[in-house]
Amino acid sequence: MIELTIVILILGILSAVAAPRLGNSVRGSRLLAAANQLASHVDYLRHVAINQGRSVTLVIDPTTDRYYSADVDFPDRMGSLMEVDVKAEFDSEFELSANFDSANSITFDFEGIPRVSGTAMQSGTISIGYTGHIYDIVIAPGLGTTTVDLRMVVTGGSS
Repeated sequence: MIELTIVILILGILSAVAAPRLGNSVRGSRLLAAANQLASHVDYLRHVAINQGRSVTLVIDPTTDRYYSADVDFPDRMGSLMEVDVKAEFDSEFELSANFDSANSITFDFEGIPRVSGTAMQSGTISIGYTGHIYDIVIAPGLGTTTVDLRMVVTGGSS
C-alpha cells in the first residue's frame, strides 16, 4: 500500500510539472498555425492581385486583433469575404499588429508589388503572438517578389 501511495504521489508531481508545459505546447502549436494561415492568406491575396490584374488590399486591425480584405473571398469559401478574428479562431490571448511603412494596411497592385498609400512599400511586418512568443511575417519589398518568412521571436518568459 505504501508503494502504491508513493507511485501515485510521484505521478501527481510529474503531472503538476508537465501540465503547464503541455498547455504552453498546445498554445505554441495554435500560434504557429495562426501564423502559417496568415502567411498563406497574404500570399493568396498577392496571387489574386496578379492573376486577376487588379489591386487587392489587406487590413490588419490591431484593436480587434483581426485581419481582412474587402476585395477577396476566402480561398475555400467563395462568396464570403476574407475576414479572420485571430482571438476567436485561435486563442483569446493572441495579439495582432502590423507595420507597413508605419501603416496597418497594404495593397498588392496588379503586378503583385506591395504598396502603401500608392507608394512602393519599403518594409512590412505582421506580428502575431502572446506574451513571450511572437511570430513575425515579413513581406519583402520589391518588384513582384514578395516573400513571406516566419521567424520566432522570444521576448522573455519561459519557452
